[in-house]
Amino acid sequence: MTPPFEIVIPDKFKKFYADLPNHKKDAFDKKIQLLYQNPSHPSLDFKPMRGYKKPNRIYEASINGGYRCTMDMIGNQLRLRKVGSHDIERNP
Repeated sequence: MTPPFEIVIPDKFKKFYADLPNHKKDAFDKKIQLLYQNPSHPSLDFKPMRGYKKPNRIYEASINGGYRCTMDMIGNQLRLRKVGSHDIERNP
């Protein structure tokens, strides 16, 4: 995946974001900018999640300290799904 792509933030995602501690929100904000600029950056550990193959592929990226973000790609839109502790990987 290479830019340009549009990052879509659904209302459902905003609820997960609102539940984050402030320092995790700051980390997420920095990582999402990095994801847009360089999805291959090693600190993101951006990759498809196991068990979710095309056409319903779900991706994950590292935020920090055990926190992850899940998302999917539809056309040129990267749609954010959830952000939180590694527990979100059970139901991305």
